[in-house]
Amino acid sequence: MEKEQIKKEIQKLREELNLHNYKYYVENKPVISDYEYDQLLKKLDTLRDLIRKEGKAVVALSGGTDSSLLCFMVHKILGGKSHAVTACSEFLIHDERRIVGKIVKRYGIPHTFLSFSLLGNDDVRKNPPDRCYHCKKAIFNQLRRYAGEHGFTVVFDGTNTDDREEERPGILALRELNIRSPFVEAGLGKAEIIEIALSEGLEELIRPSNSCLATRISVHTPITEGVLRMVEKAEEYIRGMGFPVVRVRYHNPNTARIELPRSEIPKLFSLDLSSCISRVLKEIGFKRISVDIDGYLAGCESILLQRDFNSS
Repeated sequence: MEKEQIKKEIQKLREELNLHNYKYYVENKPVISDYEYDQLLKKLDTLRDLIRKEGKAVVALSGGTDSSLLCFMVHKILGGKSHAVTACSEFLIHDERRIVGKIVKRYGIPHTFLSFSLLGNDDVRKNPPDRCYHCKKAIFNQLRRYAGEHGFTVVFDGTNTDDREEERPGILALRELNIRSPFVEAGLGKAEIIEIALSEGLEELIRPSNSCLATRISVHTPITEGVLRMVEKAEEYIRGMGFPVVRVRYHNPNTARIELPRSEIPKLFSLDLSSCISRVLKEIGFKRISVDIDGYLAGCESILLQRDFNSS
């Protein structure tokens, strides 16, 4: 395959990943050149070496593909000298907690759910444009404290090189706290991480990513436990109706804006599901329900937040 064609295939793959259509990757992964495959193997060796050199590590495990694969690899290399920790706050989706529990049990990974409140932090609760920065800082301060109390000197997280391209506010917090991102240090992006997961026989770890519930609430709208649960219940119901990738954005006063991949929007209306969804979301507490005709794009919330943050 010609180099330009390979680039096109990889770009197509990234577009599909941005829509969280992970099945597309598994079924239609692009053919890569021998050179690119050799480069991937070198990056993988670099990743293993830097994990091995640390000797002991805490891994932040959210349940997404990136952190799950990192957790698996760190445990495989360091064994009992590694420990996975999941931040368990009001922002954690219940289903994500279930998935984390399933992963650590299946692979025998030492793990702790670290419970604490983020709504007690005014910089988070008031939901300013840089809320993600304050949220990440609060979470990883807790993880660093846990690591220090249990004899670990380093905390790993699953940020990859594609995440760094967006310059998310939360990544600044990771830098300030000296949180290590092995995938970034090894030069690995999302597509390469999925390729590694497949090569390890870890297809079950490849799943649509899911940002925390706070990202659903419009900037400057105070975050409350009640609003978070409304959003969580709404998304859970819509996923149960056959839409695995969905975001329900909360706008004051009690307005829901539903985002689906554009290809899924016609299905919502052709199957006459809109009236059912409207009824249930109103029972949950929403007064108005709308569908975003632009559809859902991964990273949309972080891009909007960054624009707002830069203009303030």
